[in-house]
Amino acid sequence: MSPWAAAVIAAIMQPWTLVAAAAVTAAQARLSSVGDYLALASFCLLATSSFIVLELYAAFVPAASTQLAALRNWLDVHGNEVIIIVCLVVGAWLTGQSIRLLAIAGAGDG
Repeated sequence: MSPWAAAVIAAIMQPWTLVAAAAVTAAQARLSSVGDYLALASFCLLATSSFIVLELYAAFVPAASTQLAALRNWLDVHGNEVIIIVCLVVGAWLTGQSIRLLAIAGAGDG
């Protein structure tokens, strides 16, 4: 398969459930200013940037297939650990933010 065919297939096979959820959320958003539209466009670009970067890397770097295969093998072996660590870090950050907001709200009531 050529790199261009792989790029087209990858673009078609994105996680469409997430894209559909984002589209519904964006459709319900009340966009009233140019800044709102720019924020939405920036979010869409950021959300697909990882796919775009990997596709461009695979298309334009000759040694990309071996490097991406090595990355895939590493993720196959260590994927669960990566997911656990990322979820723990995000969970700890969200917990800290919630505690901070509760402390601010509690200090304002006193």
